[in-house]
Amino acid sequence: MAEHEQITLDALIDVAVASRLAPLRSPSQSTQLSRVDHLFERAALLFPERPAVRDCRRRLSWLELWTEADRVAALLRTVAPRGGVVAIQAAPSVSAAIAFVGALSGGFSVAPLDPSLRPHLLKPLVEALHPAIVVGESEDSSVLAMAHPCPREARSAGDMGARVALLFATSGSTSHPKAVVCPHAPVLFAVDAILRRLQYKPDDVVAGLLPFAFDYGCYQLFLAASVGAEVVLLGQQATPRLSGVLTEERVTVLPAVPSIGQILLRTASRPGVDLHRLRLVTNTGAALSPQLAADIHRATGAAVLPMYGLTECKRVSIGLPNEHVTHPGSVGRPLDGTCVFAVDDAGVPLPPGGEGELVVCGPHVMGGYLDARALTEARFRTSDPQWPRLMTGDLGRVEEDGRIYLAGRRDDVYKQNGFRISSLEIEGAALSLAGTRAAACLPANASHSAVLVVAADEDAPHIARALADLVGPERVPPRIRVCADLPLTANGKIDRKALAATENGSYSDEHACL
Repeated sequence: MAEHEQITLDALIDVAVASRLAPLRSPSQSTQLSRVDHLFERAALLFPERPAVRDCRRRLSWLELWTEADRVAALLRTVAPRGGVVAIQAAPSVSAAIAFVGALSGGFSVAPLDPSLRPHLLKPLVEALHPAIVVGESEDSSVLAMAHPCPREARSAGDMGARVALLFATSGSTSHPKAVVCPHAPVLFAVDAILRRLQYKPDDVVAGLLPFAFDYGCYQLFLAASVGAEVVLLGQQATPRLSGVLTEERVTVLPAVPSIGQILLRTASRPGVDLHRLRLVTNTGAALSPQLAADIHRATGAAVLPMYGLTECKRVSIGLPNEHVTHPGSVGRPLDGTCVFAVDDAGVPLPPGGEGELVVCGPHVMGGYLDARALTEARFRTSDPQWPRLMTGDLGRVEEDGRIYLAGRRDDVYKQNGFRISSLEIEGAALSLAGTRAAACLPANASHSAVLVVAADEDAPHIARALADLVGPERVPPRIRVCADLPLTANGKIDRKALAATENGSYSDEHACL
């Protein structure tokens, strides 16, 4: 197809359910987990009546989810070449989950797109993916209406879907979109390895706050399907009254990022809130300060697990419950069946405790970047096909006991007053100060000095003095800006690009409160 046919989620599902193209097919009694969609077929067989997904409109069991998704799969095959790419741009909902699972079981590769993506960013991404079809939330969605038709033909049948489950768009440290190719086997390995650490239970209710375009969000469906747990698809509209929603929905597992953790604390003391059912809070996407982890545990009683991951390998490490107490700053040990080590600038492995670029090895390393051979070869080393290696671009160290400690991205390390400084170090120190809710350190470069932007109760001079006591005056950023809140991306991470755009051209060498 030269142009992307656009089908709304509800219309797609209504037609599929009424269609005679897809009569009810019983789940296979001998489902082998060789594809990601097999997780859902197996769940329909093992947990047919258990609740699977719900939102404010409807609730489906695992058998109902699989049945509706199977009918959507059959319908998609009539309007798109099997094996191609289906892009889904939608907020978390039952309808989105049906379309997501249906596309997978139909033999397509699924590219979840950020529902808040603006047209000027969506256009190059769609052109890079060139999907056969784009599924959106509504016919009059301004984003979908402005999506540029792909100038190339959609990927031919069998080209992608047979081997690739997911395509996750990521811009990384640049503004140019790229898509991480996630084959079925690495995704399934990652799901199993993560479950071994997190130990989701059949009676768990998992909060679905994060968009499917964030792998952390969509993997909640895979983890829940593996054990028969339920995902309540709340979306980001639930965050302003987060603790109340968690109480009402009887949530037991909260996949969070630091901004969600802060909102949880701010809403935990409101009338009617009862978080005693919450047993597990996980964190990834950005570092969780030991103080914030301790505050969450104290306010909820839930175990708090730090994690570290990249889209390029899904998850690297998972910590023990409340490891922030026994090993502050650690993001845990590598997943079972994988390994992590640090290398120096020449690529030579460092001894335990040596700081350098972290390298990840294991079956969970994904398949590179779509249509980007040079970029793939720079990051993914496949000389040993049994142990593909991923150059993470993250700086850190691996101690003798296997625990990983992050020191920031290569791009986030800068020199100031003759010292080599990591933005992550400055942010961590700022977050340890009482009254600081969020922090982002924009590193120095050739045109400007470093700037620290914080959401805090204290003023900039006070923060500067407190930081000097913690890291030394020579490491304090020359400029500190205090604001009410920091901008966030759709994934709940601090939007550093937006901050950089705001700060561009407005640097000063004075501590200031603007």
